[in-house]
Amino acid sequence: MEFFGFQLTSPASASLLILFTLLFPNVNSICESVTPSSSILWLQNGRRCLWMPTSSAISWTAAMDYCVSQGGYLAHVYSSDDRAKILAWKVASTNIYKVAHLGLYKDSKHYQEDGSSTHWKLNNSVTLPIELKAQYTGLVNDWGTVYLLNILLGLLPLDSYQPFTIQPSTLMTFSNDNGIPICEQSTSRMKATYKAYAGYKSPATVWLTQAGKATRRDCARYCAKLQYCMGYNAIVVSSTSITCQYIVERLIDSGASLVANVNSVYYEFNLV
Repeated sequence: MEFFGFQLTSPASASLLILFTLLFPNVNSICESVTPSSSILWLQNGRRCLWMPTSSAISWTAAMDYCVSQGGYLAHVYSSDDRAKILAWKVASTNIYKVAHLGLYKDSKHYQEDGSSTHWKLNNSVTLPIELKAQYTGLVNDWGTVYLLNILLGLLPLDSYQPFTIQPSTLMTFSNDNGIPICEQSTSRMKATYKAYAGYKSPATVWLTQAGKATRRDCARYCAKLQYCMGYNAIVVSSTSITCQYIVERLIDSGASLVANVNSVYYEFNLV
């Protein structure tokens, strides 16, 4: 299947077509018209915008439905930079003491706390095709597991909350609390800049590989279209062929170090 100028060989090809339709809906960005400007938070050099509508406390599902009705979805957090900016923005707002919903959701009431079976959602039924464990698990302060006799034993899990929230304490936790939506939308500003590390590659998990690209710009163009793409390795195979390896986590968040590779240039997304 040919998509955005490259060959998709992943089993998730059909899902990606649906995914991109949802990520880039043909609507006027609400973020271009919301006032005052302090109501909007721009992330990733203007590729994404967030807003907090006036709302009473509602369920996570109702909050997602609202954001989708406005051409967006409940907000995502892809890096420590996202986390810091979102928390500071909420604290500075009139919603400082309110619970707020974000777009992360566990697939089931499982008890693992490594980010497995946990995805960012685009609506109440569609998820990004990447588990949280391959992105940024450091955003989670509490995985929302309820234990029997927690004080004495802490050994027997009874329940595990699925929706993700920001609590009034600014902790990011899984919780069934009602809250206000924080919505996100892709914007027409779609810009991206990268910092180059020549002669190195990232050891982070590669989410998608494209072989046979003509130039490094091909890698950059595709990474710029994925909000969750944090960078890529551009590996020179020959004078006419480059392999692009796309990364969904930042080195600063994974605590990793670059690996020397004479044929590679690692480009990390510049969030400043």
